[in-house]
Amino acid sequence: MKPTLPDTFQARGVLVPFENPRLKQLRLRIHPGQRPKEWEAIFENYAGSEDRQNLIMQWVHVPNWTQMAIRDRALFDSITETFADAPLDPLVMRTLALTADRDHAGDPTTREFAKARLDAARKDRFQAYISLLAQATRECGVARGDPVMSKANSMMLMAAIRATPGQDADAGQALTEKVFGYLAQQAKISPPLVIKRIEAVSETLAPIGAINLDADPGARQEGHLALSFARLDKFREALREYEKEVRDEAANRALLVQFSAAQFRDYVADRLSDIEQKLSFFVAVVRDHEVVLELIAGWARDIAFALDGWSDLIDVWDKAQEKFEAEKDPYVLDLAIQHILLYLPTMPTEATDAESERVWNGLTFQRSKMVRQLTNWIDGKVDKDLKSRLDAARKAEIDREAEEKRAAQKKRDAQAAELARKEAAGRRRQAGKR
Repeated sequence: MKPTLPDTFQARGVLVPFENPRLKQLRLRIHPGQRPKEWEAIFENYAGSEDRQNLIMQWVHVPNWTQMAIRDRALFDSITETFADAPLDPLVMRTLALTADRDHAGDPTTREFAKARLDAARKDRFQAYISLLAQATRECGVARGDPVMSKANSMMLMAAIRATPGQDADAGQALTEKVFGYLAQQAKISPPLVIKRIEAVSETLAPIGAINLDADPGARQEGHLALSFARLDKFREALREYEKEVRDEAANRALLVQFSAAQFRDYVADRLSDIEQKLSFFVAVVRDHEVVLELIAGWARDIAFALDGWSDLIDVWDKAQEKFEAEKDPYVLDLAIQHILLYLPTMPTEATDAESERVWNGLTFQRSKMVRQLTNWIDGKVDKDLKSRLDAARKAEIDREAEEKRAAQKKRDAQAAELARKEAAGRRRQAGKR
């Protein structure tokens, strides 16, 4: 039996973060092909079995399925109202869940945490704005042959903007005015419109946080999507360490989880790279504002969909690791992997190329039967055929990562050469003016 994979992230649905244990792993989606639009609730692998059977019901009937606390009912009502005429969006879902926590959670700690996360959105917008301004300042510096401006970074600009009144503040204001003037001249619009457009892009980038063209995407520290991405990457590394010391049965189960995590991680990394490339020529960002804004908003939404659902599974792993550190019982990690395998997110076919889809379909099919097929229950020996396929997949993953690192280094070298070329051209123009 071939597993059925969703065509798109929207068809897979958005995870609804209810507190009620009976509503865990519930996703909300539009009934495929239904007119008028009708919402469905999907309980992924409701029985928790290896067959991964889903329970599906109409969204409106969810409150009748189990008793809801005040917080969950408030979340249900806000979701119903918000998405009545709007497309599904994990970013909006997160805001609705945090708002429900802040206003209705029974635990004061949960309320305070939700309030802090909602307040952090303002900081994320500011960090994104500063990083965009740093990129614009570097471009302006290269064009004008200014070595200080051409090496601007977020910390330098933040110090200039937050300078104490007097000479330092005047210098910071003069710097930003010079940058806005340059962008306005190049894009043929007014400086106030330049500022307005940068602020609009900052709003869209807020979930991702600062954009640093010289840093690895996993090194970012702002924006909840960037932090979730870094956490997924760290989880993948932890699985590699776990594989080194466990039995073949458990190691191969971990490989399937690692394969899925790698697919989602690479998908997110590609979208982050797309965003950084689009922002690498900032005059075009300001000039073609509406097109750029739509592209970035779409990529940010893609990232949110790809990361949706991983947090709860990584929580299971982190708790198991804490227990392992305390009790030194390796089976707690094995059980965590088994649980994660049962609820592993599924990459839709739209996000996979032909080769990875072929491998993924094969591994997904084996995943549901891993516990039964990996070991011969008569003699207790490992199924050599399945093990060889998984070993081949592991080697292919290692080779792919090595090639990815070589390509990333080549890209960094090309960016450094291009920056040096622009700086040299700027210096020549400046010398010609003198």
